[in-house]
Amino acid sequence: MIEWLGLRQANTPIKITFFWIDSMVRVSFLGCDSNNNKFNKDMIIWSGWGVLTGVFAVIGVVVGGLVGSVAGALVGGIAGGAVAAVLNHLVAKPSVLTDPQTLQQVRVKKSNSLFFIPMTWFTPILAVGGLVIGVAGMAAGKHDKELDAKYPGKKSFEQANEMIDSLKGDPSVHGNTPESEKAAVAFQATLSAIHNLSFAGGSKKSLPAKEKFLTYCHRDSGEIVFLCHVPSMKSYKDPDVKEGLGEIAWQAAAIASKELPDAKDDTPLILGLRGFASYEMVLKGTVGGEPTKMEDGNIAIYEAFAEAAKIEE
Repeated sequence: MIEWLGLRQANTPIKITFFWIDSMVRVSFLGCDSNNNKFNKDMIIWSGWGVLTGVFAVIGVVVGGLVGSVAGALVGGIAGGAVAAVLNHLVAKPSVLTDPQTLQQVRVKKSNSLFFIPMTWFTPILAVGGLVIGVAGMAAGKHDKELDAKYPGKKSFEQANEMIDSLKGDPSVHGNTPESEKAAVAFQATLSAIHNLSFAGGSKKSLPAKEKFLTYCHRDSGEIVFLCHVPSMKSYKDPDVKEGLGEIAWQAAAIASKELPDAKDDTPLILGLRGFASYEMVLKGTVGGEPTKMEDGNIAIYEAFAEAAKIEE
């Protein structure tokens, strides 16, 4: 038995107790609601071997990923779903016992469940789920290939974007040339300084010392591009606060662009601000001008990386 005592939003105490009784895991909620009325609710998480359904699903995802990397998303999804469904069926299927006196066979159903759902029900769910994931992966792959053909700079952008994926990245600044890397250093330092002076973001706290604005700067004969991974981007929930972040980031990009040779006030400038996964703001303008927020910002970035793609070819 495990107990945990905490507070709800209304500052009323609540005790959560986990029980393991006869191969069954149950959680019990005991406390008071906002009107100070006592309540006691129980919920069965799993019984018997029901928890293994989740384990089999994870195994299916791993197998699907491995097979999909070789044979394609559709085959990978089907393979992963099939493996998970077969494993689930072998554990969940009823046992067949033989009466020693009558020699008659008796099917004994097992009490295995996950969140009230019998384990046997998950067998077709896992199989169909693998198929759905495979079809979705195949469609996504087809869409990516179409984008690759339409926008030659997409792959070059993705390679640059991978460099600023992890907030623990070292180094935290990158560029396609030594001069671009210096501009990335200048952008990071300027944005950090202006950010800490201007506002504290959605969390009302200054930027933690260990978190940095991971930055990639790209410069060719055309545009200057700054890609920035903003720490705790999801905390900038207020639209005005997020707009303010975009303004100071644009100022930092314009200042950092001066580090690049031949950069002038009319040189095209693109700035992309991303969170954990996707770009939430892409601004386009000139080094000496005001930016415009792009509705489909990724397309503008793909086009800016097109020349890099030609060089790689």
